[in-house]
Amino acid sequence: MNQIIMLRRTEPAIVFVQQLGHGLRESDGKECALVLDFIGNYQKNFFVPVALSGDKTYNKDTLRKIVKEGSAIIPGASTVSFDRVFEARIYRAIDGGDFTAAKFLRGEYSDLRQMIGRIPDLLDFDRNGSIDPLLIFKTFGSYHAFLRKHESVYDTEFDSAQCSILKFISQKLANGKRFEELFMLRELVLGQRARSIDLIDSAVAAYRKKPQASTMAFAFTVIYGDFASGRVLFPWWLSTRTVTV
Repeated sequence: MNQIIMLRRTEPAIVFVQQLGHGLRESDGKECALVLDFIGNYQKNFFVPVALSGDKTYNKDTLRKIVKEGSAIIPGASTVSFDRVFEARIYRAIDGGDFTAAKFLRGEYSDLRQMIGRIPDLLDFDRNGSIDPLLIFKTFGSYHAFLRKHESVYDTEFDSAQCSILKFISQKLANGKRFEELFMLRELVLGQRARSIDLIDSAVAAYRKKPQASTMAFAFTVIYGDFASGRVLFPWWLSTRTVTV
């Protein structure tokens, strides 16, 4: 098949990927595939990098990287290239895509739930290449809040204080890029109580990674919500400050 004619609007990404995938299949003598879109699916050009890479996290930085790398995302000897006009349109679609809309998130969640046959754990999103849970956190505050609203068989309950803590962790810490914040968050969840010096020793023992003392200091400010500005070192503070639940 070397030509696809789109004659109906496509909302779920998985359907668009399946339709486009027919034209992406290899065949003897086939050099390219032409897609004619009469219904306006081009308005969701961000589906194109999703279809080519199979990445369904809908992380905008990841989608931009896929477009930029082009052929690097295609396995085997196949190649793909975007002209400047189409590339610009894809970037605009990515920038304008509302990946935090409740309807969109519910659809992606339902696809994953149906695939695994149960309420997904957060790790299931990563294991199955599904949507980035951070998008759910951004809209609903936490995964718990999302499930309470949209999952009829979910019966876990927290009091208001616990929900507030969970929302803070989900929105402020879950997207952490540094090892230090995530490690200390893990220790807190496990109910550990230790001085930062002890935490450094624990990190070395568990992960063979020794955090920098100054980085640990700033990590403490994030955990405690202090968010210090400027370049500040806390040698005395590091030796006495204690993390508690």
